[in-house]
Amino acid sequence: GKPLLKLQRHQVFSMKDVPFCGMVLSPLFFCAAIVALAAGEDYVVPPVSLQSPPYAEWAHYHWVWLSHSAANQKSAVEYVQEYLDKGIRVGATDIDSTWATCSNNFDFDEQKYPNPKGMVDTLHSLNVKVILWATSMIDEDCGDLYSTAYDNKSEIRL
Repeated sequence: GKPLLKLQRHQVFSMKDVPFCGMVLSPLFFCAAIVALAAGEDYVVPPVSLQSPPYAEWAHYHWVWLSHSAANQKSAVEYVQEYLDKGIRVGATDIDSTWATCSNNFDFDEQKYPNPKGMVDTLHSLNVKVILWATSMIDEDCGDLYSTAYDNKSEIRL
């Protein structure tokens, strides 16, 4: 096939660049290109076979969710089923923030969601994607999770 790209020797490249290729340029062929260019050779990036990305048809259908106060495992599945029973396509449902026992501790509230895997399996069997609300923040009031992250310097500090 036709080469994807042909790189020619450039003054910027030298052997001292080679140790950094794994950290700076990551597909492997770029590392090979640096080595070849540093040695004074041209490098041809080999052709690649690209596949079309999967088409997310579900993204064009309704996305539904319940308010915080009404959300639980039973109501989430029933709400989706109500749409489907009326002939309205549902692409996804969002399980909103109150699914966890504390904001962003990633533990399901077993009172509201006694079988989260079963809920997701049921929704998937209806061809509905499940979006689980989460953020990258940890609430200071969420017990050991915050203090462990803080003590281990696992969070971004401003």
